[in-house]
Amino acid sequence: KFLKFDTAEFFADKELILLGQSPLYSYVDNKRTENVIGTKLEVVISADNTDYGSNISNVFEKITIKLIGDNDFYIEPMTKISVVNFTKALVYGEYNNNISLETNADSIMVISE
Repeated sequence: KFLKFDTAEFFADKELILLGQSPLYSYVDNKRTENVIGTKLEVVISADNTDYGSNISNVFEKITIKLIGDNDFYIEPMTKISVVNFTKALVYGEYNNNISLETNADSIMVISE
């Protein structure tokens, strides 16, 4: 309840590459239904320029981003993207080492070289 994940701070000095996307299904009683509720994006951190004060890096970490309500979203794989706003960021897991991220398609920006 009291763990806040600062998405703006975390993603500020990182580059993301979209690896792929798939339908996001609803679940009832921990079982997947056939009801598509959005799109699931799988991204990888391709560069991490955050100064952690040590040799820590999140390069090559995979992250899943859920686009709730955006069933027809599509961007070519291997596209560099940024997310300008997250609607939800939840830290969970036994060691608080997992994160659930949600946003909408309007918050996904394609980065052109």
